[in-house]
Amino acid sequence: MRKTRLIIDIVQIILVALVVYIAVFKLNIIITVTPNEFNSFSKISDILSTIISGIVSTFGMLISAFLISSQLIKRSPYSRFNIILNQRSSLIFFFIFTISSIYSILVFSKLNTILYNQNLYLIDISLLLFIISILSCLSLLLAQVAVLSDKLVCEKVLEVFNIRNIKKYGLLSIHTNENNIVKYKLKTWGHRHNLADPLGAFHDLLMETIKNKERITMHKYLSLFMDRIAFLNNVPFKRNFGLAGGDRKKNITIISKKIHQIRGMFNKKEHKVQATIHGLHYLVRRCKKLIQEWEMDNHRQIFIINIADFILSLCKYGKNNGQVIDVCLFAILRISEDYKDVKRYGSYEPLKDLFELSSTLKKHDYNKQCNLCIEILAYLDRSSNYLSWNEKIDLNSLPTEIRVYFDSVREQTSDKLRLGFRDSIWLSS
Repeated sequence: MRKTRLIIDIVQIILVALVVYIAVFKLNIIITVTPNEFNSFSKISDILSTIISGIVSTFGMLISAFLISSQLIKRSPYSRFNIILNQRSSLIFFFIFTISSIYSILVFSKLNTILYNQNLYLIDISLLLFIISILSCLSLLLAQVAVLSDKLVCEKVLEVFNIRNIKKYGLLSIHTNENNIVKYKLKTWGHRHNLADPLGAFHDLLMETIKNKERITMHKYLSLFMDRIAFLNNVPFKRNFGLAGGDRKKNITIISKKIHQIRGMFNKKEHKVQATIHGLHYLVRRCKKLIQEWEMDNHRQIFIINIADFILSLCKYGKNNGQVIDVCLFAILRISEDYKDVKRYGSYEPLKDLFELSSTLKKHDYNKQCNLCIEILAYLDRSSNYLSWNEKIDLNSLPTEIRVYFDSVREQTSDKLRLGFRDSIWLSS
């Protein structure tokens, strides 16, 4: 949906540029008839009347779509969607419709003069404005149709979770020092923030699935949310861990990699850290509250799988993401700590995938993060029954280097890591 709208918007920009070009140089490219041709007046009159009726019809369709969506967004879980689904950009499209209608009517009323003076470029402009109006209608209709699909609704809602709104909300006090290291600290002002939380509407959407015990839909929303965090970090989000297959594990295309690399050239490092902490701060708190609302270890597994996939994307497709990976690893530790007394679900344990993840981190020269990953696993194995209890997890099959470090850390790990991570996750070292 997002890609389709992007393509439509690009085509509209090209057509607007063509309109400006025709208006400046007074060239007729589309309509080539002359007043001396037979029945030319009738032909052009038909064209203009068709344009006017087409604009009015598409405008009516658009109004109908807005009326339908406005009725839906008044209901739960769409209570906070009005601002999101009807953004200021919609006014631009309505402006295009208005200008196109007025312009076409004026051209139609002055058609005799236009043909006499051979100003056919004015009719070309009218036709191009009609095409732009149709494309604008399609773009807006796609935005409104989002309320009919849970995936499209979630994607649309998460568009509000962007760098600009995150900075305005001000969850973190953050800056980059002279050594290009991001320093941050979580603000503890309660609800005294500048604006509404950019995750407010997403929270409403997620809570509706929890209320109705829609586990699959909730997990889909969580995956889309992590995909959004990856997008803000300029890396593609590929599903690697977990038991599910299908298109969720599709390969990342070269074009997708290049697009994210180009976007990364314009995003500051502190913006990536700020977006990640804002998102994971919500996930960690939501995960803990979920124990009282819907106690189920499967939720923890999905949280960990999503974060692990995100770390792998940061490792493979990004650069200088050490601080972001640290925060992600501490978030996994905190979520696992909160769920350690919840009855295990199934035989699959996602924490086992972190051993593979640690090897990948080392391969891409994230040595500090590799060691931190193993230390967290060692601590969790000592303080909980996530790993050792599972007969299908053979720790002896680990690579020798990782196994040796894991055993040594497991014996030495005390409460140091446990006490340290509670500050480290939301406070830079």
